[in-house]
Amino acid sequence: SVMIMADQDHDGSHIKGLVLNVIHCLFPALLEHEDFVKAFVTPIVKVTRKRRRRPMGPDDDDGPRELEFFSMPAYDAWRSALREGDDIASWKIKYYKGLGTSTAAEARTYFSDLEKHVIPYSWTGDVDGERLDMAFRKSRAEDRKRWLGGTLAVGELVEASLPAGGGAKEPEGAAAETATATTAASKLRVSDFVDRELVLFSQADNLRSIPSAIDGLKPSQRKVLFACLKRKLDRPGAAEIKVAQLSGYISEHTAYHHGEQSLQSTIINMAQDFMGSNNLPLLYPSGQFGTRLQGGKDAASPRYIFTKLMPIVRKLFPQADDGLLEACEDDGMLVEPAFYVPVIPLVLVNGTEGIGTGWSTSVPLFNPLDLISWIEERLGGVAEPETTLLPWVRGFTGTLEPVSKKAPGHRFRSTGIARRVNSTTVEITELPVGRWTEDMKKILAVLAASNAIKGYREHHTEEKVNFVINMARNKLAAMERAPGGLEKAFKLEQSILTSNMHLFSAEGQIKKYDTAAQIVDDFYGVRLLYYEKRRLHQIAELEAKEERAENKARFLELVSDGTFELVGKSKADLEGEMVANAFTAESQLRRVERRRAVEQVEADEEEEDGPSKGSFDYLLRTPLSAFTTENVSAVIKEAGDLRDARVGLEQTTAEALWLEDLQSLRAEILRMKGATFQTKEMRKRMFVK
Repeated sequence: SVMIMADQDHDGSHIKGLVLNVIHCLFPALLEHEDFVKAFVTPIVKVTRKRRRRPMGPDDDDGPRELEFFSMPAYDAWRSALREGDDIASWKIKYYKGLGTSTAAEARTYFSDLEKHVIPYSWTGDVDGERLDMAFRKSRAEDRKRWLGGTLAVGELVEASLPAGGGAKEPEGAAAETATATTAASKLRVSDFVDRELVLFSQADNLRSIPSAIDGLKPSQRKVLFACLKRKLDRPGAAEIKVAQLSGYISEHTAYHHGEQSLQSTIINMAQDFMGSNNLPLLYPSGQFGTRLQGGKDAASPRYIFTKLMPIVRKLFPQADDGLLEACEDDGMLVEPAFYVPVIPLVLVNGTEGIGTGWSTSVPLFNPLDLISWIEERLGGVAEPETTLLPWVRGFTGTLEPVSKKAPGHRFRSTGIARRVNSTTVEITELPVGRWTEDMKKILAVLAASNAIKGYREHHTEEKVNFVINMARNKLAAMERAPGGLEKAFKLEQSILTSNMHLFSAEGQIKKYDTAAQIVDDFYGVRLLYYEKRRLHQIAELEAKEERAENKARFLELVSDGTFELVGKSKADLEGEMVANAFTAESQLRRVERRRAVEQVEADEEEEDGPSKGSFDYLLRTPLSAFTTENVSAVIKEAGDLRDARVGLEQTTAEALWLEDLQSLRAEILRMKGATFQTKEMRKRMFVK
């Protein structure tokens, strides 16, 4: 027989599917043999109770000390069904990335009771073959889309591929100290494996391959940004950190479950700033992060390069939004949010590419200044902004134009620059977008092998391309006369498509966008909603600060003029007088400071809490130096300033807040070193409409 011993995560499910597919393609008769192909299953999550709860009665049982889960949906279901009074914090959670995570003792436990950890696959006919064919045949992408159509909403999957081993199962009897939570299924149909387990890999594959339309980030990129902000790498003068060290910090603080090598590649890609990489890189490239010579593949080892956040990051992701984002939870810790909400749609600024299951995506790069202008027009009340959104690449000196100038559609053409120096020499000074210097050398090598050219010399820099090509006079003249001229002869034309822009919407569904304007339109509604949330949140914060300052100012005045006596009284008497003088308790202030909307403010004000021990300490512990005339005046002025700021914010709109951020972002973009984001007149030679 054949036993598949793979990791229990989504990638392990993929490996199982690949092995079954190979056997089905090459040796289909073997699958019909009973119990010929089996799977060895191990826990993917193991939870251990940290402490026993105190029994509430003779019939109360503390439950199992240890539980094993063989799928993430089963673990999630257990967490959501925790008994009342139980808390996830009372459990120690360990994620088993792969087979190597298990100790030797655990491995002996698995093998000593092998039947519990082995699931045979059964073959019941053509339906099993059809499901494997659908999952892996290249030509059946549309079938895979329909297959995944009902399962792509995050959190709505139901895992049932391990009938008794897929989730936690508490042992019978209170004496059991360890719950193995697994009893191997007698059989598992191949079609059930495809529809219940392989589908989880396909969903995870799409989640990590296709970015969000809101922030333009894939999960790994979002984890990088979250960890860098948490480490405060955005502060002015923040020290650079080695990429290899940063990847370890990210893994620790974001529950990253994959290899650090892929995480390091993500960091490097986010910092690359050569032509064709990022229009607005989020990370600073200190060291060799790759050049256009090899499209970034020539980056140095992560041990030798350093990075930190670029100044543009806090203009794209204002700190005022941090408290509004809903953090995800992983391994019992709060990690990065489901998505960030930048000031402009970042997916159009830096572009993206990805291949998932059933879907792929390719979004070209656009000019951030055009996006700012588009949004400003929309905020100004223009239903269909006049700003045209066309692909644009920072630093590109060739031409970018629609294939059809009369009706610009999904296809654009980027063309490099080739000019005749003399009757036998051609100079190439720009390549089409996406063509790297090494790729061009291969094209020239083919032309030299066919005697179309005599040879070439290279005079490149990290940012500029320069090929000097020697040719026979008659062949150069023939190239110039041919349709397409030198550009076509040297393959300096390349298409840019906008017909495959698939992105996750704010609702967590994959959506196809036909134009860049559709992406901005979807982004617009979500971003405007978050500006309104920010406005209400800031009003609530100002109300809390204003109330604290007013209480402090009134307290200082009453004590200073002798109305409120502090000397010779007990703590209880002082707190009683505080209540009588209508001072706000600390507990009330703290609750106000946690509120995020005006509606919540009003609801909390209806609640009345009695004074608790130390509830007025923020006033009673005021130092004597604070009772000076100057300090009392300063506190009164502070309360007035907070009141004015709150009233001003109540009178402003979400649209006005967004316009302010857009202006700040535009100013930062134009200050960027080497950024060719100038006026439309200066960009005419780079983009032919």
